[in-house]
Amino acid sequence: MVMRADSYGKCIVRHIRDYSENNGQVYAFINLISKKVYIGETGDGENRELTHALCIFGLEDKGSNQNLIDEKQSGGFCLLQLYSFPDKSKCDKEWLAMETIYMYLFVKHGYQLYNSNNGRDNIGKKRKFLVEKTDRKELKEYLMAFLKAYQIPKDLVNQNSNEEACCISDWDDLLKIAEKILIEDLINAFGSNIFVDMDLNERKALWNKFVEDKRVHKDFIVLENMKNIQDFFVFNKERLKANRQEYEIKQVSIKKLLEKNKLDYIIYTKAGDYLGETLYQILFNKFADLQCKYDPFEKQYKDTGMCFWSVAGDQQEWISRMLSSKCDKKDVYMLLFYTGSKNLSTALPKEKKAKTFSLKRKDEYKYEYPDFYVDELLGNRKNMAFLIADFYYPKEEIVTDMIETAYEGMFESSAPSYICSGYNQKTYYLATIKANDKKRLLQIVEGAKEDTNQTRMILARLTYPYVVAIDE
Repeated sequence: MVMRADSYGKCIVRHIRDYSENNGQVYAFINLISKKVYIGETGDGENRELTHALCIFGLEDKGSNQNLIDEKQSGGFCLLQLYSFPDKSKCDKEWLAMETIYMYLFVKHGYQLYNSNNGRDNIGKKRKFLVEKTDRKELKEYLMAFLKAYQIPKDLVNQNSNEEACCISDWDDLLKIAEKILIEDLINAFGSNIFVDMDLNERKALWNKFVEDKRVHKDFIVLENMKNIQDFFVFNKERLKANRQEYEIKQVSIKKLLEKNKLDYIIYTKAGDYLGETLYQILFNKFADLQCKYDPFEKQYKDTGMCFWSVAGDQQEWISRMLSSKCDKKDVYMLLFYTGSKNLSTALPKEKKAKTFSLKRKDEYKYEYPDFYVDELLGNRKNMAFLIADFYYPKEEIVTDMIETAYEGMFESSAPSYICSGYNQKTYYLATIKANDKKRLLQIVEGAKEDTNQTRMILARLTYPYVVAIDE
């Protein structure tokens, strides 16, 4: 059944970013039905988009445009990244110039700006022409006068195509190229040029089709509700399945794993973009490593390929010993939840890449990290790496609260306690579940949604000896 546009409320259809390095970007929240748009520029794309989303869904009331929050028209918003600046050097003037150009292009084609309120995101007196002028010729004249104070970008390129960057000779040349690329991006997103004349019913019909298509599209996430920050960070299953490494990530039922006692002991962790790579990129790197079917221990323990998932920590001996005794050296699952990340800096110097690993940190014998694997980037603290034999996505929709309130974290020198009561910044937990908590969790899982295209969690099957010390 296709839902009517006024049934969607304030949903956000978000394009999945292909990059994590914050070079600066121009982005847009587009309301197709009301023909309005909010355009912003930022050096912190993910966090800025998150702030907008929290405000739109009523979870915050700060740092966002009030007109965007107060929108009463049905249909919701499409969130697109319009332009990413090519280098990391912050240049506010260039960002403001490109933001203004995209504002102009939407206004030229009949869209109103949410940006025109008198609050924090006021477009300013110098850009008032964007909301005061309706004649296209006069609008462009004011734009050109505004742009005289800014330096012309050296090149412009559509990041969604394979075309080379276009050389820019003047602002008029840039406008023509930017408009052409923008229309291409809008057609790629909506399947139609939204700048052509459409009546309200046509726009509603196009929006309905757009939302339904994007529910199963590998490049978009449809957010129909947000109860907390975690709801913003979800995996797209189709994107995971469509990886270029042709690795087959499989579906697994949490209910069945619980019933078969395969989740009595788990590793619980969270991950996000890290050191210049998106979480998708990191996962795809691991998929590529698994395709090598390399057993670093030369069948000493099991005849299986494995990849490394490094985290900050130095408890590999205790974790390996505990899992070996509790699970009889059988495979264990790591539950990995998607989260926001502050570690969006560029890659660390080469000497911060994994070079060796060992069963114990002080072992004299060190295994060489395979040079045919994708580089494993390490943080500044001691690191250990879990040994993954396979990845899965869950059939059921699982959220963090389900796991954090059911599982108790185990500690080397203190009593167990529920994950939900632990330190929020801890990178991982070795955790277990009691019989009554398992029964309650099973009941919750049985009532969970199934077979949606979004998941907050993926699973990794860990193989003995489960975890190793890893060094640069």
